[in-house]
Amino acid sequence: MCGIVGSIGDVKSNEIVLRGLKKLEYRGYDSCGIAYFKDGIQIKKSMDKVEGLISKVSDESSISIGHTRWATHGKVSLENAHPHKSHDENIVMVHNGVIENYKELKEIYLKDISLKSQTDTEVIVEVLNYFYKEEKNIKKAIKRFIKEVKGSYASIFLLKDDKNGLHVVKNKSPMLIGKKDNGFTISSDPLAVNDLVDMFYQIGDKMYARIDKEENIMEVFDENLEKQEVGFEKIDLTNDEISKGLYDTFMLKEIEEQPNVIRNLVKNYKEYKFDNNLIIGLKNSKRIYIVASGTSYNSGLIVKDMIQKNLNIATECVIGSEFGYSYNVIEEGSFFIFLSQSGETADSMLVFNQIKSKYPILAVTNVKGSQMDREADYSLLIHAGVEVAVASTKAYIAQIATMFILINKIVDNKEAFNDLLNLANYQEIVISNKEKYEEVAEVLKNYKQAFYVGRLMDYSLAQEASLKVKEISYINVLAISSGELKHGTISLIDENQIVICLINDKKISLNTRSNIEEIKARGGKVIVFSNSLTAQQEDDVVIEYNGNEDLLPLISIIPHQYLSYYTATKLNLNVDKPRNLAKSVTVE
Repeated sequence: MCGIVGSIGDVKSNEIVLRGLKKLEYRGYDSCGIAYFKDGIQIKKSMDKVEGLISKVSDESSISIGHTRWATHGKVSLENAHPHKSHDENIVMVHNGVIENYKELKEIYLKDISLKSQTDTEVIVEVLNYFYKEEKNIKKAIKRFIKEVKGSYASIFLLKDDKNGLHVVKNKSPMLIGKKDNGFTISSDPLAVNDLVDMFYQIGDKMYARIDKEENIMEVFDENLEKQEVGFEKIDLTNDEISKGLYDTFMLKEIEEQPNVIRNLVKNYKEYKFDNNLIIGLKNSKRIYIVASGTSYNSGLIVKDMIQKNLNIATECVIGSEFGYSYNVIEEGSFFIFLSQSGETADSMLVFNQIKSKYPILAVTNVKGSQMDREADYSLLIHAGVEVAVASTKAYIAQIATMFILINKIVDNKEAFNDLLNLANYQEIVISNKEKYEEVAEVLKNYKQAFYVGRLMDYSLAQEASLKVKEISYINVLAISSGELKHGTISLIDENQIVICLINDKKISLNTRSNIEEIKARGGKVIVFSNSLTAQQEDDVVIEYNGNEDLLPLISIIPHQYLSYYTATKLNLNVDKPRNLAKSVTVE
């Protein structure tokens, strides 16, 4: 996610905001900016690091807002960088989130406005300004804004007519308001201001807050303009809590970091010089073996299909603990790819040590300096950042995305990075609609056993989805190829069974729909997850996506990560540390 910092009441607010933005640099960003009151509203932007922005700001101000941006809507440019202003410079805003209906809002309200950027943020600035001009009251304008703007937003804005006020409106995206003696701070991550405040108020969804500089007070209103009680709570900002940010659990935080993981991979690999021997070695290999375990094995199944489709090379995905003890006939000219989060997974290392002097090896791992990273012929880091929760989420998508980048480098697809950035935008939309996956969890929690079914890519996805659910909710979940149901498993289907069906692959959507009818005929409870290309039934749980089909798994898995999370929390289980499991398997 992008980073937001605001400050009001302190004469050094610009310094506070700039320092906070610098502390949020770890999130990654491609532009930054600040707005503040000084003889009107001043806006400064930079395509450089925050240091470059700091050099542009010499003024002091007691009301400031700032932002670090990852490009979502629109390319990387100063015009698209935050803060954004209305055409009459009456409202200036910074915003995190994704506005789902920005095109419709533009058509309804902004026909006579010439927009300067390609962003959804500028649209909502202008829409808010439109409402303000009609209502002549900012609270009434905000009421209309909350009613009509769909999607996620954590927004701070300055109003030219209100030189003593700083305004906050929020839905779904995180936003904290901190209290100190001489003012308030606003941030999307407490790390930005943890040296200044430890008392925070977490503003709720569809709420609006106005903070007054002169009176040093804050008022908060709900969507109906009813005034809310405000209570500040102390957050113990130990290193552990900082890494959790605004989240109660690491797993939820890591699920919602996935769009940033994708953008970070683009940043790290866009100008990366791949070893030419790696490119030639993979391109000319007779057979490719992907060796992995657990979640990495499931990502390997997706990578296998991607390799065969794009490189036309026979590929096998094998489990390290099995392959290490098998009698394997390995074809001359074979190439090995090891997928491992830690780079030291014991059962995969068994195979690694057996073949490392015989065949070329590519290690794809999250840990620089791990044994695989050090000893493989070639190594690619997945740049997923620290993953604390035992049930892997962002490392899964990062392994697949890293291999997508490599494969597309080999086939010289120049649109690959744009495809990934497009994916990240759609991932944000899935995350902003997480409540519908919580509704499914309310049903799933009542079952002791469940089935995931799908075909082709969906069967590979079903294996990872079922693993996530069983890992942390302890429900016995089986992944079955829907075409195999009639070959035995359908005998278990009755009114006491729940079956989650995945339909993302257009080639076999009708086949799976037929299998669903067979399940329903035997009384089974069916929940269908599809996408905007395969949806047919009104009760489908639909994921919006329009992009490279190779990347479908990287968005289609997120609802099931949420489903596992919400099911476990509703059962009062520890989602970060499930029983009997460890983050890294270092013994066989």
